[in-house]
Amino acid sequence: MKNILRSGAVLALVLGLTGCGGKAGEAIGEMKKLKDEMCACKDKACADKVAEKFAKMGEKHKDTKATESQIKEAGKVAEEYGKCMMKAMGAGDAPAGGEAPPAAPAQ
Repeated sequence: MKNILRSGAVLALVLGLTGCGGKAGEAIGEMKKLKDEMCACKDKACADKVAEKFAKMGEKHKDTKATESQIKEAGKVAEEYGKCMMKAMGAGDAPAGGEAPPAAPAQ
């Protein structure tokens, strides 16, 4: 859970940058690669390793400026990354459509 929170903070850092600059494309490219790595994870140990890489990537690009369209693109990548991370961490077992799991039978 700690890694989820830390990755969330890194995502906020990466996505909160505004302005314009050429390095944002590089940062988004790295985010996409890490998203793909995270989506390939099947367990928490793998997700933890990718989250560490993501944190380092966020630190590397902390001063990167991005255009509004780049921020939107990064947001989409971050959303997919987060979904994959939750699944790898075991939180992806909820039914599709955001429905709550069925209630346990009353005893």
